Amino acid sequence: MDLDHIQTFLTVSRLKNFTKAADELHITQSTVTSRIQNLERFYGQCLLLRTNKKVELSPFGKEIYPLLERQFAIIEKTKEIARSYVEQKKVIRVGMTYSLWDHKFVDWVFKFAENNEGVHYSFITDHSSQVVEGILDNTIDIGFVYHAPAEDNIKKEIIGYDSFYLYSSKDVEEMELDAERLKSIPLIYLNWGKSFRHWFRLEFGESYIPFVEVGHSEALLEFVKRGKGVAFIPERVVEMSNLKNIFKKINYKFNITPPAQPIHLIYKATSVQRNTIMEAIQLLKRYFSAPSK
Repeated sequence: MDLDHIQTFLTVSRLKNFTKAADELHITQSTVTSRIQNLERFYGQCLLLRTNKKVELSPFGKEIYPLLERQFAIIEKTKEIARSYVEQKKVIRVGMTYSLWDHKFVDWVFKFAENNEGVHYSFITDHSSQVVEGILDNTIDIGFVYHAPAEDNIKKEIIGYDSFYLYSSKDVEEMELDAERLKSIPLIYLNWGKSFRHWFRLEFGESYIPFVEVGHSEALLEFVKRGKGVAFIPERVVEMSNLKNIFKKINYKFNITPPAQPIHLIYKATSVQRNTIMEAIQLLKRYFSAPSK
């Protein structure tokens, strides 16, 4: 029994007309008739009662119609699942927090493409929690976050560290600062991650409120670039943003030295079963190998 025969039977039964069924299926009316006859021969039973005015299901046709309808729906669903697997294998989806975008990803794409024709790439920037959710629901294959998720079914590896320094625009006059003096000038704050946030509260106290708090690294850099405040920024971000000639490190005396913030590569534990994803992960690890702290 052919799947096309089932589809034709279901269509004729729904429309109650051979001509309309042929139009909907984009086949000839004779093909519709032939398919119905083949299906009736398969069962040895009449499926449709045909008159000059209408087409009705036979008693046998009425009984098997819902079963064939369900069977056809199941087959279509399996085809949909198969298509989704093919599509997933063609696209590598990389998610990261806003501040972890790095020019190395560009180099990685073209290096990986040399030996992997037909693969496409999607980059998603979002907050850490959303990147983790994407890994869990399989909308992101590989993620980069500061704070490692606790879920057991997510693999995580430290592939680098960010070190923080206090920066200002080069137009700002030279100064020496400590925590108390810094409280008197505009500080632009971005929560760079769990360990940074913990250090910041120890350094400045729970009651301290920064002049401006932002949720995106580009906003932080813009404030500092315009000379509107100072900020603690990872050295990697300043170098990557080509701001070394615009920004300068401020001589800041730490009460507590901020810890190096680990950068985690995360992926679903089952991703290792997909050869393309695992190969991509291995190359990413070579590009983002963890330096010594």
